[in-house]
Amino acid sequence: MSQLQSPYEYNRAMQLAKASAPIITQSSSGVSYKQIQSIISQMEEQASQAQKANLSRYAELMDIGEGLISQAGEGGALREATEMQLKEAKKQAVGGGIQSAISSGLYGTTTTGGLETAFEKSVGMPTRLKLEDILQQRVTEAQKYKAGVIERREDVYPDYGILMSLLSS
Repeated sequence: MSQLQSPYEYNRAMQLAKASAPIITQSSSGVSYKQIQSIISQMEEQASQAQKANLSRYAELMDIGEGLISQAGEGGALREATEMQLKEAKKQAVGGGIQSAISSGLYGTTTTGGLETAFEKSVGMPTRLKLEDILQQRVTEAQKYKAGVIERREDVYPDYGILMSLLSS
């Protein structure tokens, strides 16, 4: 059985079916011209409904893909949570460093001024880079999902060749 995969094949089969149908007044199986036209009309209607449903599902899947890409790109809650944790860890690290400087008698020297910078270099920046890497991986996965939806999309049209062979038998 051959499936008509392209709109061109579908349209060509429809033209052939309609062109040959008036010639046939009654097939060897006793099917009349009106019955043939009725069958063709039913097939066209069902194909149209199926195509509309497929386009609707396709649009919905594409919207889901866009939403995933947008959500992953923004970072949203993950970015906020990471920044809050970094802020809290920075307070604790700087506070601990100041407390240590006070205990050792170095408070008021230039060593306490570099505590925030040291925290950012050793913890803040690497954590933010890891976060960006995670978010980029999520964007890539969302893009792969969307590409898969596009790749798997098939527009299948009715096989009028089978109909014609059935009518001619």
